[in-house]
Amino acid sequence: MSAFVHLHCHTTWSLRDGAIPAEALPHVAAARGYDAVAMTDHDALTGAVRFARACRDAGVKPIYGAELTLEEPPRSSRRSRRRQDDNDHVTVIAQNKTGYGNLCRLISEAHLTHERDKPETSFESLAERAEGLFVLSGCARSEVARHAAAGRMTEAADTAERWRNKIGEGYRIEVFDHRGYGHRALRDRLLKVANETGITPVATNNVHYAAPHDAGTHELLHAIKKIVPLSRTQAIRETSEYYLKPAREMETLFADAPEAIAETRAIAEACDFDLDLGTYHFPNVPMPPGETPTGLLARRCFDGARRRYGKVTREIDDRLQHELQLIFRMGFAAYFILVADIVDHAKLVLGIRCACRGSAAGSLVCYVLGISDVDPIRYDLLFERFMNARREELPDIDVDFESHRREDVLAYILDTYGSVQTAICCMVDTFRARMAIR
Repeated sequence: MSAFVHLHCHTTWSLRDGAIPAEALPHVAAARGYDAVAMTDHDALTGAVRFARACRDAGVKPIYGAELTLEEPPRSSRRSRRRQDDNDHVTVIAQNKTGYGNLCRLISEAHLTHERDKPETSFESLAERAEGLFVLSGCARSEVARHAAAGRMTEAADTAERWRNKIGEGYRIEVFDHRGYGHRALRDRLLKVANETGITPVATNNVHYAAPHDAGTHELLHAIKKIVPLSRTQAIRETSEYYLKPAREMETLFADAPEAIAETRAIAEACDFDLDLGTYHFPNVPMPPGETPTGLLARRCFDGARRRYGKVTREIDDRLQHELQLIFRMGFAAYFILVADIVDHAKLVLGIRCACRGSAAGSLVCYVLGISDVDPIRYDLLFERFMNARREELPDIDVDFESHRREDVLAYILDTYGSVQTAICCMVDTFRARMAIR
């Protein structure tokens, strides 16, 4: 077990910046002798599930974090306004479940309250949600590092003290050396700030790609991001050192600051949280007194079958029993009650037209609950395309609502189940080979 752990790593979910897939990062780390590694993408935890599964496969402890872009302070505290691309950064790592929840909320707030593709987090918001978080001062684009690079050591120390006073014991000075022009001097100045303020330093390498020869891929991503010729990004490259270095190499870089190396291991061991993959947490569905989700679903299904068919034949009864048994065994009763409640309210109360599509139309349960209007008995549709015992993942029930009434449906869900239990999923477009060449 090495004394050093990488706590600042970007994956391809740092869009057009990271060049390591989230699925590959744990395997690269394991191949270089690490037993833990952090994923800290720009203003995102989008790759967390892929990262968690890959860590499980590689036998590596996952550490979840993000590099947050900070809002620019008021004009009075800056000599001039900056472009959003030049805003200060800070590295945040979730220590536990509380910290992970706080980090999720910080990221959501940053995206929802700012322009598209320009998320920003305020210092005040981060300070309010600092519980369960380690906050590292940040890369070369952090406020502390900018002051130190310019030789403003008093300002750098004052800034670090201000952060520690607000964040608390989880605040650290991030130190790094990418062997570029002036990098060693900046590293020494940051160590001096840590020494003068009594704030523990922590060594990182701001990893963006797996190996030095991958620096070209990183440059290509930057060229795409900036919409400039590749030659321009190559011209400004300082170094090819932003790769996942072996522990021995990092220990050599910080041979005179072993405390910065040791702190990476201390933080890694303090992080005691993993995603609870494979366990579904359904919202608390309102239930009549004395009812259970399984009992309520069964009763509603047989009531619905009599309403749909009039007479429940042996074929209908057998099919319904078969579907319900699988739903109960997989623990999805509350899920079907939830979807039925939303569809019922949209149709019967709000008067919104909606239609179920996809494989869920093959479910008799969906039909008798009113989620779908397609009769799977009449059209001989297979339930197993929708759910089967060999695939224990949560089935998709796709329901289309009138587009101009979509907000009314969302408002009902939010009012009924609460903001803590409600979320909106996003879709991320990715480059495939053909699109990347175009």
